[in-house]
Amino acid sequence: GGGEGGGSRGFRSMGKPFMPSYKGGILRHAEDLGRRLLKAFDTPTGMPYAWVNLKTGVRPGEVTETNVAAVGSFILEFAMLSRLTGDPCFEDAAKNAIRTMWALRSKLDLLGNTLDVVRGTWINRSGGIGAGCDSFFEYLLKAYVMLGDEEYYLMFTDAYVGVMKHYHDDGWYHEALMDTGAATHIQATSLQAFWPGMQVLLGDVESAACRRS
Repeated sequence: GGGEGGGSRGFRSMGKPFMPSYKGGILRHAEDLGRRLLKAFDTPTGMPYAWVNLKTGVRPGEVTETNVAAVGSFILEFAMLSRLTGDPCFEDAAKNAIRTMWALRSKLDLLGNTLDVVRGTWINRSGGIGAGCDSFFEYLLKAYVMLGDEEYYLMFTDAYVGVMKHYHDDGWYHEALMDTGAATHIQATSLQAFWPGMQVLLGDVESAACRRS
């Protein structure tokens, strides 16, 4: 398994038993791409830069601002890559980034929208389920489904309760300040459209059916 206190608890390679007839195919290309992307995670916080040059790595003076979705949307692909290659480094990097960002949540279990990956501080403290945040929630739940790691489920359920309490209003969803829950952007956007489908996956069909946007 992964190192104690480190990343992929219960890690196991899926290579041979998962697809015994697989001869490699494009896996070596996926691993090569993964290692190039890993350079983005070389920050003091472990949260990745938003941009990385696939040939040369992170540029000197690269912008350190990224968003919640960008930090939290590696775990499905990187965990699968780790389990197919037998190298836990990809899964560990993705999981560490999620853990670090989740540790920056407010007492209301809310996140902001954008943050500095070097300093580990929030830039935009108004969060929601739409642009800049959307796939973070989706990946947490699906990581639990795919990997069976309860840590993702516990993070998701706390985040979900926070959303339903502070972003939700009679079937509509808006953004709110992470520290107070005060509503900010009172509007529905197209990038919120995934939410009812995710609620069905969770089993909260009643809430999904009440979605109005």
